[in-house]
Amino acid sequence: MLLIWPHGYTTDVIDRKVAILNDKREIVAWVGMTVYVGGGNISQDIVDANINKPLLDNCHGPYWMVSRVIRK
Repeated sequence: MLLIWPHGYTTDVIDRKVAILNDKREIVAWVGMTVYVGGGNISQDIVDANINKPLLDNCHGPYWMVSRVIRK
């Protein structure tokens, strides 16, 4: 499952690990950790219409549009 994070979320490298940051620059997750999120499955067409740049060729679905982090 490839998570598509809300607008304003970004990534940063902190202590040599990749963190996912919310729009307030707070860490909400680390790449590789298990998280429980709200949201739902979305199609490739919705992904293409709602992201600023194309996904890499190795970023295959299924896709999940994250609405919020429920718990880490």
